[in-house]
Amino acid sequence: MASLPLQHASSRLFSDKIILRNKALPYAILAPQDYVGKEDNSLDQTVQNYKISYIQKLALAGLLIALNLVLSRFLAVYVGSSRFSLALVPIHFGGYLLGPIWGLALAGVSDLLGIFINTGGLMPHVGITLTFALRGLLAGLVSTYPTRKLNMSRISLTIALDTLICSLGLMSLWMSQLKHLPYQVVLLSRLPVALIQAAVLVLAEGLLMRGLDKVIKWPDNMRD
Repeated sequence: MASLPLQHASSRLFSDKIILRNKALPYAILAPQDYVGKEDNSLDQTVQNYKISYIQKLALAGLLIALNLVLSRFLAVYVGSSRFSLALVPIHFGGYLLGPIWGLALAGVSDLLGIFINTGGLMPHVGITLTFALRGLLAGLVSTYPTRKLNMSRISLTIALDTLICSLGLMSLWMSQLKHLPYQVVLLSRLPVALIQAAVLVLAEGLLMRGLDKVIKWPDNMRD
């Protein structure tokens, strides 16, 4: 069976080596159809033989952006100034799989495209877009530093930071500006939904990670 690891960029800002177990699955968008070969223990040889192209990274990012748009613009539930959805799952996994720079970019693009589909009754706000981009960046940084690893601890840390910094901290600030309400009032009104969503995200991303274990052969020690 053909397999393909993603390139591990020297700066660790981009994708790590990830080997697809079955290129017939949806994640085969990463795998060249004409590749047939064997795994090599040499990192240099691996990079040479299995280098993932920029177009393939764009394809995966595009898939995650599309999933985010469906979840955030069509399957979200609005509660006051909060939006409850699973839209952060593809954004976080963009950071986990592709690294912080790609995570930042696809999160920012997702929000900009979402504005043209459905603003949720709000005016476009540069702070909201930058906050959304920060979410993809955080996921990439947490899964990459100090070592490349993805486990429940890293997922939980990502969601905790996202909830505290983005959902409660920054988004409450931007919503208070848009709605002309005191910051503390908006923060307290967003707190219950943010905590519930954080718990749901931990569960959803944990289950998705387990599901990906059947599709992806992770780099050594990444899933320890």
